[in-house]
Amino acid sequence: MPLPIATAFVDLPDSRLDTPNKLHRLIDLPAIATCAVIGGADGWEQVAEYGQSREAFFRRFLALPNGIPNHDTFYRVFTRLNPDAFADRFGKWTALACEATGLAHVAVSGHALARDPHLHHRPGTRQSCSISSHSSCPHAKFAPVTTPLLTVW
Repeated sequence: MPLPIATAFVDLPDSRLDTPNKLHRLIDLPAIATCAVIGGADGWEQVAEYGQSREAFFRRFLALPNGIPNHDTFYRVFTRLNPDAFADRFGKWTALACEATGLAHVAVSGHALARDPHLHHRPGTRQSCSISSHSSCPHAKFAPVTTPLLTVW
């Protein structure tokens, strides 16, 4: 049974302070961002636009008490997330999603893709699904969460 995206991040540590300005549930942001990136979003503005254009869809499984967060909120929340905690939850969800679809979870780093731009499906190999959740890029402070890579052969 696949793990629903809405519950994949339920125990993700929330480092935000409890203030009246905390308008969005933490679980909603990574769920929307994951769907948006898989759908082709590249950057926080596109993530927010994706969420806004599909708000009715997201309301089917997310509470969204104050609607879809704006791009600044996505940026602020993701810069404060523990990347290892996010990667752990994202990796578990990815593995279960691949298992449920009959695909093999194969980890391919961005560095590997940069070294071999000819990575492609080779005849006789199993179908595979690869999604990476964050980068070890030295400029990570400027891009705390890189766009996950989705490759399905």
